[in-house]
Amino acid sequence: FFVMVYHNLFGFVVSGRPAYTAEQFACEDNKKWMLTVSSPVKKPLQIALWLTDEGLKAIDGTGKTVAIYGNMKGTDVWVFIGKIDHHNPSEVVQLSWQGSMQPQEGIQVGLAVEEEADVRTKVPTRMLDGSKDRPPQTLEGRTVIGTLPENMVGAFIGKGGCNIKQFEVDCGCRINLDDATREVHTDCVHKAQVLFQAFLMRGGKGFGGSSPFGKGFGGKGF
Repeated sequence: FFVMVYHNLFGFVVSGRPAYTAEQFACEDNKKWMLTVSSPVKKPLQIALWLTDEGLKAIDGTGKTVAIYGNMKGTDVWVFIGKIDHHNPSEVVQLSWQGSMQPQEGIQVGLAVEEEADVRTKVPTRMLDGSKDRPPQTLEGRTVIGTLPENMVGAFIGKGGCNIKQFEVDCGCRINLDDATREVHTDCVHKAQVLFQAFLMRGGKGFGGSSPFGKGFGGKGF
């Protein structure tokens, strides 16, 4: 069954959930909202979001859109899963993740008001753990976009692979790291090259964070 959740600017529906109240949304300056769908959650998890008349009026003519992000609570990976705006006032999403394990701390859904031009460049995914819903690919026939310095390998991979997963989310393609040569391979060359070079120029610091929630909520994180 579906239960509706209304906020001033948007409506929110989650499959198989009891009723939420607007007070359960963490909110910052009417620009960012976050709700935790507590465990147990089963995949696929279906959610639907839409802008109310008030929400449509609020962003009309501003060049803004409401970006939707998802996260397996307790992990560092926030993924872009869709958007709602005056062109596309509603979004229905079926979310999943790899393996049979259930998210122990629940699922987080975040909404953020962002520039429409910026959101247009993002590639949505339906896999909350940052993985791809297709079989792993071999390195054969793929393009090398660069070689990692030895002292940046750990920063590129991240704890539990969180950084390389975020890299895949940001560029919308699968990334492979050759352990022997430290070469980075991909099947989506242009955007991956841009992000990889930016990573090297920052000295392996400041990786990822394309989601505003990855940078923290109110400067403190969720």
